Amino acid sequence: MNGQVWYSPILDALQAGLPTSSITGFQSRDWFSSTFEGQQISVVINLTAGPANDLIARFVSKIPELEFPTTNGYFVADIAGNAVAPDQIRIEMLVIKE
Repeated sequence: MNGQVWYSPILDALQAGLPTSSITGFQSRDWFSSTFEGQQISVVINLTAGPANDLIARFVSKIPELEFPTTNGYFVADIAGNAVAPDQIRIEMLVIKE
C-alpha cells in the first residue's frame, strides 16, 4: 500500500480546514490487527501565513469532527492532532480497509 496516492482525498480534507497551509511531512506504515488491516499515517502541516497559535488550537480541537471520504475502501478510524510549533501541526491517523 505504501507509495500509492489513495489517501490524497483524506489529505485534501485535512487541508480544507487550513487553506493557507502546505503538507511538509508525510509518513505511513502498514498496520494490522487480528481482524483489520490499514495504515498508520503521520502528516505535518505548515501554515504558510506564519504563526497562528489560536488558529492551530481551533483546528486541532475540530479534527475529530471533520468528515473524511472513504477512499479506495479505506476510512479514517482514528485521528488526533497537536501543535508542534507556532506554525506547524502534526496529525496522526489510523486508516482501515473496509
